[in-house]
Amino acid sequence: TDATARTLAFEAGDVDICISPLTTSIESLRQNPNCDIVSCDTFTTTNIVFNCTKSPLDNKLVRQAMAYAVDIDSLVDLVFAGTGKQHDSFFTPQNGGYHPADPEKDAPLLTYDPEKAKELLAEAGYADGFTIKIWTNESQNRIDMAEILQNSWGAIGINCEVTIMEFATLMAEYSKGEHDVIIVGFAPTGKDGQFYYPYVTSDGPFRRNYAGIRNPEIDELMDAAMATTDENQRNEYYAEVIDILREEVYMIPVHNSENFYGIRSTLTGIEPNPVGLPRLAVIHPKAE
Repeated sequence: TDATARTLAFEAGDVDICISPLTTSIESLRQNPNCDIVSCDTFTTTNIVFNCTKSPLDNKLVRQAMAYAVDIDSLVDLVFAGTGKQHDSFFTPQNGGYHPADPEKDAPLLTYDPEKAKELLAEAGYADGFTIKIWTNESQNRIDMAEILQNSWGAIGINCEVTIMEFATLMAEYSKGEHDVIIVGFAPTGKDGQFYYPYVTSDGPFRRNYAGIRNPEIDELMDAAMATTDENQRNEYYAEVIDILREEVYMIPVHNSENFYGIRSTLTGIEPNPVGLPRLAVIHPKAE
């Protein structure tokens, strides 16, 4: 279960198939003649999620300020080592309704501007900053992200306390709605936007609606999408939901991942799957 041990075992030839090797090792594995790497885009996004039911994060100006304070370009380069794609939405490009963010309207999510961040904090009444807690699990990528956020937000006067938990403990704790900021992945299991229903509607508990989103307009749009079988109409509703999520900055989208699989170079047949469930039964030795 440990990604580092798993990757080292694959590189050493102790195992034939390695699901989700360390992203920082992908390039070196590709250079290894005994290892093949295959990949595909996934439905999974990594996001910095604000608990919008708690002060001061219930203030959109504060959330916008915190978004402006993060250099997402550098963060993605540092943390994900060239794998996957920098992202601008809770929905992935593979999902119905997705469209690119608007450089002007969605500027807080796209632009690194610490001075603008300080201005917005002052406008919101927090010129002297405040203290929040960042929670994440034991994934090294997310630990690295938490440390970057701690520095970035510290630079605009926000003191951040980072807590790293075992994943099951993290889930149990944020289900109570007591978190401030969490770094989490969303992993719907299909392309239709309805897979996001429990994550963005008011009925969704914190177990899924990590941001505590309580927005009647989103509720209406998601219900309307559920009520029609017209795919184009559904996608129009989802596009509106995406716009609202961006406007409100309930979260900072960071990254759309790839699923990576390592397979011994003597084998073939592995089929990358966006949900992360490869069909191992069809793997077979390469022909001599």
